[in-house]
Amino acid sequence: MTAYLDVVGYAGDGSVNLPDSAVSSPEILDEPGLSGNVTPADILLTQGATTMQDLVTTIITIPADGYIMVSAGATMEASGTSKASQIYLQIDETAGGNIVSPYFVMSGSGDHDTPSSRHYLSMSVERVYFKSAGTYEFRLEAKASPDNGSGAETRMQRPHITAIYLPTAYGQINASN
Repeated sequence: MTAYLDVVGYAGDGSVNLPDSAVSSPEILDEPGLSGNVTPADILLTQGATTMQDLVTTIITIPADGYIMVSAGATMEASGTSKASQIYLQIDETAGGNIVSPYFVMSGSGDHDTPSSRHYLSMSVERVYFKSAGTYEFRLEAKASPDNGSGAETRMQRPHITAIYLPTAYGQINASN
């Protein structure tokens, strides 16, 4: 008689070896998946850039059609001479490009800044996608406001991104992406 599960190793060592084909894609269709990444170093944004700048990316493979919830964030460190010290932050699938409404957030001190001050603000953004089975790359990207001026300096500290696959949705989701 063949057993469904073979325990290999010494008794009590806690090891179980499963063959590569033990769990296949059809068997995990109802399970969520998770992917994430963090950049430990600060990233200096290019002042006056015309496109978004990548901060961190993550890749997730999903076994069937479903939703991918992507969340990301970083701490903005800003200083400058124009009193703006503002930044745009968004999640996107393609490198570069422009700010995509309504998926971006903006933060900063606006016209209430003291030029020599240094500000730290936590920023976060989320986005939900409906996708077919396959592999997808998502990126957290940022752009310093053109109103910051040439003497401004904007850094993003510890940018991070997480993607979670959800095979079903409860409630209503706009899947126009």
